[in-house]
Amino acid sequence: MSMIRCGWLSSSGQFIQCEPYEHIAVAQKLVNDKVPYFVADDYLLDHGWVKIYRESFFGHKWHIYWKGFLSNDQKSFLRPIFDNPENDICVFCRDCWEDEQNG
Repeated sequence: MSMIRCGWLSSSGQFIQCEPYEHIAVAQKLVNDKVPYFVADDYLLDHGWVKIYRESFFGHKWHIYWKGFLSNDQKSFLRPIFDNPENDICVFCRDCWEDEQNG
């Protein structure tokens, strides 16, 4: 089983793990304080990073969010996660993954 962990995934496939609710703080460190704290996660997403987190309410499903297109390294990292039917991933995220694979 491919275990899902909270964190950030770079376009080169490097995974930076963080605890739930630490995504913004970790993003701020990753961007070296180039942008204000409250937009650091948007900055990473705009620059090709993938955010992996678990929702706090309504079923605690996993969310894997990105903007644009995934790199081959990101696809390689994410494929075992999405291919495992036991992973409770948000339907929208699964749909985005399918679109990415078919597009």
